[in-house]
Amino acid sequence: PWTARAIFWLTLSGVAAFLTNLSGFLVLGNISGLAHVLLGQFKTSIICLVAYYLFDTRYTVNQLLSAGGAIMSIVLYTYVTNQEKKLQSQQEKKEQPQNDDIEQAPFLPKNPNSEELKERVV
Repeated sequence: PWTARAIFWLTLSGVAAFLTNLSGFLVLGNISGLAHVLLGQFKTSIICLVAYYLFDTRYTVNQLLSAGGAIMSIVLYTYVTNQEKKLQSQQEKKEQPQNDDIEQAPFLPKNPNSEELKERVV
């Protein structure tokens, strides 16, 4: 028999599955394949936590170690990726030319207080 409570939980489960798939679809184009897999592992870990609190699900030591390993992998991957981005950003800043190296545009006067600029403004 389909009770109102069963229909509610089934609907809620369907909405949660839809949102999970939508989030995966939205981020897939913006992150690497490895990051997508790690995101999936993170979602699985969240599902396990929710199952523990809502349904009093019990997990084996092996399952808990696996979930902990997945979370640690995500943290390590995020740390390494952020460090690489910082290093790349610092290298790009070093490679950018200084203001002295940029050639002055021919249509602008070299001295901003020059008579030529005053004549153009008036």
